[in-house]
Amino acid sequence: IDKFYYEVLIRMAEEESNMIPPGAFLPMVERYNLLPRLDRWVVSKSIEWLKNNTARTDMSLCINVAKSTLEDKVFVVFIQERLNAAGIEPCRLCFEIETADAAANLPACAIFARHVKSLGCQVSLCSFDHDRESLHLLRNIKADFIKIDGSLICNILRSEEDFNKVADINRFAHTQKIKTIGELVETPEILEKLAEIGVDYAQGFGINR
Repeated sequence: IDKFYYEVLIRMAEEESNMIPPGAFLPMVERYNLLPRLDRWVVSKSIEWLKNNTARTDMSLCINVAKSTLEDKVFVVFIQERLNAAGIEPCRLCFEIETADAAANLPACAIFARHVKSLGCQVSLCSFDHDRESLHLLRNIKADFIKIDGSLICNILRSEEDFNKVADINRFAHTQKIKTIGELVETPEILEKLAEIGVDYAQGFGINR
């Protein structure tokens, strides 16, 4: 493989160097409508990191985008300004969108994906399942990647039904020229099974913590 993608995860620092998990503080951030502001901060820090680590040209960063940020019409302008100022290739950023968020506001999500791809960035649809709604989203959002739901990936060694679902998702994505990512890959055996199916990328503690 000649390309590595790392998902940017956020924690909140508190006293004595303890780290607060996102589930403990993100609901409060959302309640006060601060998620778009937080997403801007993450984008700025990610681009700054790429600028300061120019030797890692094989690395791209994947950034989760909140549902409320998808509706922010100037967020893409902000991304463009930060990329231009840092001189970073746009393709080194991939913006991840949860399928549930995309389904909740498909028009805004489709517009965001189209605009961010016009900058040269990439787009990934996450928690992709084998249901009609997910397939509908894929027909309306021009994604570069889909991240196959971890609940399916975890069961592919035990459930023939889930194995077939993953294989079907992978086959459909490839017909659309979309690369696939298996999430929550915990063991070498699951990784080997994904390779057998032909899934393009894998993410999880079985790859790297």
